[in-house]
Amino acid sequence: MKTKQRIRIVIGAICVCVSVVLAVVLVTVGGQEQTDMSAVVVLTRDVNAGEFLREDDLAVVNLPRDFVEGLVGCFDSVEKCLEGDYRAAITMTAGQVLSTAQLKGAQEPMEEFIHKGMRLVSITPGTTAASLSGIIEAGDVVSVAAIDQETGRYYVDERLRFLQVYSLSDAEGITVDSMATLSEQGESEDSGRAQVLTLICKEEQAVLLAELQQMNPYVLFVGRGVMAEVLLEEPGQ
Repeated sequence: MKTKQRIRIVIGAICVCVSVVLAVVLVTVGGQEQTDMSAVVVLTRDVNAGEFLREDDLAVVNLPRDFVEGLVGCFDSVEKCLEGDYRAAITMTAGQVLSTAQLKGAQEPMEEFIHKGMRLVSITPGTTAASLSGIIEAGDVVSVAAIDQETGRYYVDERLRFLQVYSLSDAEGITVDSMATLSEQGESEDSGRAQVLTLICKEEQAVLLAELQQMNPYVLFVGRGVMAEVLLEEPGQ
């Protein structure tokens, strides 16, 4: 999805939220008139793209039937919303009405990029500082720098400028954060133990990373959330 399309989605989401508020106000103001109502599911908190939805993230509210009929693919119960595709396809805000178009498959994220011919490769930066331990989260976009053997200076190969982190592991190989558990991300003491980064990349990038492992790789934070998604969608990524 291009940046302009993303902007249109955000604007559309805002319009939906405003419409919901207006609909509630109209019902309140015209309370003396009997209005047919329909149940819809709305978010109770802000949700980032890729997050899994839980039951307590959702609530059922009643809105005027005429308003609801203008929306496509809405759910009328929390159970129906969670029985199929229940991972956020886009970043959404609290109070937003949920529809099928805003959700995507609940399958483990690994399945998505495997179908795109991507690879997973793990690297171990030379030091805890080099791995940005305690700062990097699964889903973030990073660059990987390495020492140029001719000049002795660090550089970033253009092919390694925007890579997404699939998971973080400690020195014993125990996963402390993964894209499979995006909905559980947050401040965690475990993230400070991360020393091994597993990155999603093309085969050419995977081979290059394997070669750079012997050159004291250093990880540079680039972006998170919507910013990360935009970077990954740039031509050539």
